[in-house]
Amino acid sequence: MPPDYSGQNLRGRSFKNQDLVGENFSYADIRGANFSGANLKGVNFSHTQGGLQRRWVTLLALVSFLVSGFSGFFWAVNGYLVSLIFKSNLDSKIEGWTSLIILTAFFFIVIRNGLVAGAFAGSLLSTYIAWRALKGDEKYSLVRNIAVSLAAIGGTSFRGANLISADFTKARLKSNTRE
Repeated sequence: MPPDYSGQNLRGRSFKNQDLVGENFSYADIRGANFSGANLKGVNFSHTQGGLQRRWVTLLALVSFLVSGFSGFFWAVNGYLVSLIFKSNLDSKIEGWTSLIILTAFFFIVIRNGLVAGAFAGSLLSTYIAWRALKGDEKYSLVRNIAVSLAAIGGTSFRGANLISADFTKARLKSNTRE
Protein backbone atom coordinates (compact mmCIF):
# COMPACT_ATOMS: atom_id res chain seq x y z
CA MET A 1 0.00 0.00 0.00
CA PRO A 2 1.47 3.43 -0.97
CA PRO A 3 2.24 5.87 1.84
CA ASP A 4 -0.38 8.45 2.78
CA TYR A 5 1.23 11.86 3.35
CA SER A 6 -2.01 13.63 4.30
CA GLY A 7 -1.78 15.91 7.34
CA GLN A 8 1.92 15.27 7.85
CA ASN A 9 4.71 17.74 8.55
CA LEU A 10 6.89 17.38 5.45
CA ARG A 11 8.88 20.61 5.84
CA GLY A 12 12.18 20.49 4.00
CA ARG A 13 11.67 16.92 2.75
CA SER A 14 13.01 15.96 -0.66
CA PHE A 15 10.80 14.12 -3.14
CA LYS A 16 13.13 15.00 -5.99
CA ASN A 17 12.67 12.88 -9.14
CA GLN A 18 10.28 10.47 -7.35
CA ASP A 19 7.25 8.85 -8.96
CA LEU A 20 4.35 9.97 -6.75
CA VAL A 21 1.43 9.44 -9.14
CA GLY A 22 -1.91 9.72 -7.32
CA GLU A 23 -0.42 10.22 -3.82
CA ASN A 24 -2.34 12.10 -1.13
CA PHE A 25 -0.63 15.18 0.36
CA SER A 26 -3.86 16.89 1.47
CA TYR A 27 -3.60 19.06 4.60
CA ALA A 28 0.17 18.48 4.71
CA ASP A 29 2.79 21.13 5.54
CA ILE A 30 5.08 21.07 2.49
CA ARG A 31 6.99 24.32 3.21
CA GLY A 32 10.49 23.99 1.82
CA ALA A 33 9.77 20.57 0.28
CA ASN A 34 11.53 19.74 -2.98
CA PHE A 35 9.36 18.14 -5.68
CA SER A 36 11.78 19.01 -8.52
CA GLY A 37 11.50 16.61 -11.43
CA ALA A 38 8.93 14.46 -9.63
CA ASN A 39 6.00 12.79 -11.37
CA LEU A 40 3.03 14.32 -9.53
CA LYS A 41 0.30 13.36 -11.97
CA GLY A 42 -3.06 13.34 -10.18
CA VAL A 43 -1.55 14.12 -6.76
CA ASN A 44 -3.86 15.64 -4.15
CA PHE A 45 -2.30 18.83 -2.72
CA SER A 46 -5.61 20.24 -1.48
CA HIS A 47 -5.42 22.35 1.68
CA THR A 48 -1.61 22.10 1.82
CA GLN A 49 0.65 24.84 3.19
CA GLY A 50 3.68 25.57 0.99
CA GLY A 51 6.24 28.33 0.57
CA LEU A 52 9.19 29.29 2.74
CA GLN A 53 10.07 27.80 6.07
CA ARG A 54 10.35 30.28 8.95
CA ARG A 55 14.16 30.00 9.11
CA TRP A 56 14.44 31.03 5.44
CA VAL A 57 12.16 34.02 6.02
CA THR A 58 14.38 35.05 8.95
CA LEU A 59 17.54 34.60 6.89
CA LEU A 60 16.14 36.64 3.99
CA ALA A 61 15.12 39.43 6.40
CA LEU A 62 18.62 39.42 7.91
CA VAL A 63 20.24 39.61 4.47
CA SER A 64 17.88 42.46 3.58
CA PHE A 65 18.92 44.41 6.69
CA LEU A 66 22.61 43.79 5.94
CA VAL A 67 22.20 45.04 2.37
CA SER A 68 20.31 48.09 3.66
CA GLY A 69 23.08 48.77 6.16
CA PHE A 70 25.75 48.46 3.49
CA SER A 71 23.78 50.82 1.25
CA GLY A 72 23.47 53.37 4.05
CA PHE A 73 27.19 53.10 4.78
CA PHE A 74 27.97 53.56 1.07
CA TRP A 75 25.90 56.76 0.89
CA ALA A 76 27.45 58.07 4.13
CA VAL A 77 30.95 57.56 2.70
CA ASN A 78 29.88 59.34 -0.49
CA GLY A 79 28.55 62.26 1.57
CA TYR A 80 31.81 62.49 3.47
CA LEU A 81 33.89 62.40 0.28
CA VAL A 82 31.84 65.16 -1.34
CA SER A 83 32.13 67.25 1.86
CA LEU A 84 35.91 67.28 1.35
CA ILE A 85 35.30 70.03 -1.23
CA PHE A 86 34.97 72.46 1.69
CA LYS A 87 38.31 71.58 3.31
CA SER A 88 41.25 73.96 2.95
CA ASN A 89 43.65 71.20 1.89
CA LEU A 90 44.10 70.98 -1.92
CA ASP A 91 44.29 67.15 -1.92
CA SER A 92 41.00 66.96 -0.01
CA LYS A 93 39.35 69.36 -2.46
CA ILE A 94 40.49 67.21 -5.40
CA GLU A 95 39.09 64.06 -3.74
CA GLY A 96 35.80 65.85 -3.00
CA TRP A 97 35.37 67.18 -6.54
CA THR A 98 36.29 63.80 -8.03
CA SER A 99 33.67 62.11 -5.84
CA LEU A 100 31.07 64.69 -6.82
CA ILE A 101 31.82 64.22 -10.53
CA ILE A 102 31.57 60.43 -10.23
CA LEU A 103 28.26 60.64 -8.33
CA THR A 104 26.88 63.15 -10.84
CA ALA A 105 27.84 60.85 -13.72
CA PHE A 106 26.21 57.90 -11.92
CA PHE A 107 22.96 59.78 -11.41
CA PHE A 108 23.03 61.09 -14.98
CA ILE A 109 23.34 57.53 -16.32
CA VAL A 110 20.52 56.31 -14.07
CA ILE A 111 18.26 59.23 -14.99
CA ARG A 112 18.97 58.74 -18.69
CA ASN A 113 17.95 55.08 -18.37
CA GLY A 114 14.49 55.91 -17.08
CA LEU A 115 14.64 57.40 -13.58
CA VAL A 116 12.24 60.28 -13.01
CA ALA A 117 13.84 63.64 -12.29
CA GLY A 118 13.93 64.66 -8.64
CA ALA A 119 14.68 61.28 -7.02
CA PHE A 120 18.32 62.00 -6.26
CA ALA A 121 18.65 60.54 -2.78
CA GLY A 122 20.11 57.04 -2.62
CA SER A 123 17.15 55.63 -0.73
CA LEU A 124 14.69 57.10 -3.23
CA LEU A 125 16.77 55.72 -6.08
CA SER A 126 16.72 52.23 -4.58
CA THR A 127 13.00 52.44 -3.86
CA TYR A 128 12.26 53.57 -7.39
CA ILE A 129 14.31 50.77 -8.96
CA ALA A 130 12.62 48.17 -6.74
CA TRP A 131 9.18 49.57 -7.57
CA ARG A 132 9.86 49.56 -11.33
CA ALA A 133 11.25 46.01 -11.11
CA LEU A 134 8.09 44.82 -9.32
CA LYS A 135 5.92 46.54 -11.95
CA GLY A 136 7.68 44.48 -14.65
CA ASP A 137 9.75 47.26 -16.25
CA GLU A 138 12.12 45.55 -18.72
CA LYS A 139 14.96 47.92 -17.78
CA TYR A 140 14.99 46.47 -14.29
CA SER A 141 14.17 42.83 -15.10
CA LEU A 142 17.59 41.72 -13.82
CA VAL A 143 16.84 43.24 -10.40
CA ARG A 144 13.46 41.48 -10.32
CA ASN A 145 14.95 38.13 -11.38
CA ILE A 146 17.64 38.32 -8.71
CA ALA A 147 15.08 39.27 -6.02
CA VAL A 148 12.72 36.43 -6.99
CA SER A 149 15.59 33.93 -7.08
CA LEU A 150 16.79 34.96 -3.64
CA ALA A 151 13.27 34.93 -2.20
CA ALA A 152 12.60 31.45 -3.57
CA ILE A 153 15.63 29.87 -1.90
CA GLY A 154 14.38 27.36 0.62
CA GLY A 155 10.78 27.48 -0.62
CA THR A 156 8.62 24.67 -1.95
CA SER A 157 9.93 23.72 -5.39
CA PHE A 158 8.01 22.13 -8.25
CA ARG A 159 10.65 22.88 -10.91
CA GLY A 160 10.38 20.41 -13.77
CA ALA A 161 7.68 18.38 -12.02
CA ASN A 162 4.79 16.76 -13.90
CA LEU A 163 1.71 18.43 -12.39
CA ILE A 164 -0.90 17.14 -14.82
CA SER A 165 -4.25 16.80 -13.02
CA ALA A 166 -2.69 17.69 -9.65
CA ASP A 167 -5.28 19.11 -7.24
CA PHE A 168 -4.29 22.33 -5.43
CA THR A 169 -7.79 23.19 -4.17
CA LYS A 170 -7.49 25.66 -1.26
CA ALA A 171 -3.72 25.11 -1.09
CA ARG A 172 -1.68 28.01 0.28
CA LEU A 173 1.62 28.07 -1.54
CA LYS A 174 2.66 31.50 -0.30
CA SER A 175 4.40 31.59 3.07
CA ASN A 176 2.45 32.68 6.12
CA THR A 177 4.95 32.85 8.97
CA ARG A 178 2.37 33.83 11.59
CA GLU A 179 1.34 30.20 12.02
